[in-house]
Order: sequence, then structure tokens, then C-alpha cells
Amino acid sequence: METKLKETTLAKAETDAALELLKEQYAAIKAQKEQEEQSAHLSLKELKDQLQKRIEEHRKDKDEFDDKIQAMNRKNIKVESEFEKERALFEQKVMFLEKSLEEKSSTEKEYLSNWNNQKSELSSEIRSVCQKYEAELKENRLLLEEEKEKSTELEAQLQELRSTLDEKSNAWAE
Repeated sequence: METKLKETTLAKAETDAALELLKEQYAAIKAQKEQEEQSAHLSLKELKDQLQKRIEEHRKDKDEFDDKIQAMNRKNIKVESEFEKERALFEQKVMFLEKSLEEKSSTEKEYLSNWNNQKSELSSEIRSVCQKYEAELKENRLLLEEEKEKSTELEAQLQELRSTLDEKSNAWAE
């Protein structure tokens, strides 16, 4: 009976030792899991902060491009307005000169010659000014289209970054 008691005591001690070992292993695994979760949480937070920073940078770039487009639109409107104003003034000037020369053409041939010269010069000047402003308008329209394309690309990149952030947030949440 005493041997059985010793065997039982020995078995109990071995069982207690095994139980203690399992408890230590469980505590170690639990601590490791908590550390990994904390590390993953920090990594996710850093990634989220980086993505948020990139989104803000892209938003700032988009706003700058929008400002440039608005400035170009204002400049384009101003150039068109100046062109129309100058054109109207030149047309008025041509009309005035034509009328004056028509009235005087019956009296002197010399005035007729001068009138033709002035009309030719004004027409060249109008063509020159028209060509100049049309070239500027064309260039401004091209620049406007380029800025619009850039803005569209930035909006697409921003949307893509948002979806990536949402996907990663959802993945980490799961």
C-alpha cells in the first residue's frame, strides 16, 4: 500500500509538473499573441496614417490644379474680352475711315489713295491681332485640357487610394 501511495504521489507530482509546464506555455503563447496583435495594430495605424497623408497630398495637388484651371479660365475670359473689345474698336475705326473716305472720294483722288492704304494697313493689323489672339486662345484651351486631364487623373488616384485604404481597413478589421 505504501508503494502504491508513493506511486500515486509520484504520478500526482508528475501531473502537477506537466500542468505547470502547460500553464507556462499557455501564458507564453498568450503573451506572444497579444504582442503580435499589438504590433499588427501599430502597423495598421502607421499604414492608415501614411495613406491618409498621401490622400491629403493628392487632395492638395488636386486643389492646386483646380486653382490653376480657374486662373486659366479667368485669363482666357480676359483675353477673349480684350480681343473682342479691340476687334470692335478696330471695326469702328475701319467703319469710320470708310465713311470718311467715301464722303471725300468724290472730291479728290489723292484721298482715295490714302484711304486704300489706311484700309489695307488696318486690315493687316486686324488680321495680325486676330491671329495673335486666336493663337493665344488655342494655346490656353490646350493648357486647360491638359490641366483637366491631370485633375481627372489625380481624382482617379485619390479614389484608388481610398479604395485601397478601405480594403486594408476591412481586412484588418476581420
